[in-house]
Amino acid sequence: MEAFAGTEAGSVQVYTLTNTPEAIGISRAVERAGLPVVLSFTVETDGVLPGGKRLGAAITEFDDATGGYPDYYMVKCAHPLNLSGPLRSGEP
Repeated sequence: MEAFAGTEAGSVQVYTLTNTPEAIGISRAVERAGLPVVLSFTVETDGVLPGGKRLGAAITEFDDATGGYPDYYMVKCAHPLNLSGPLRSGEP
């Protein structure tokens, strides 16, 4: 991340994250380098991360650990229908 910080890079975008410890570690490195970060989790067909954690719980855990550092979150490598259950249920 330090190498990126010395360039014209405007942000770091990380795709296809499968767990929160990975996302937390990356975000902390990006924050130390002073760059904005965008994180993109991937979910299984039931809308949960591959390790079984619900997306809302993963984002809450991540925000608690990093002070909500990312500019925003995305979901990648997943069909929109994979999120329909969690979105319809009203979970965070």
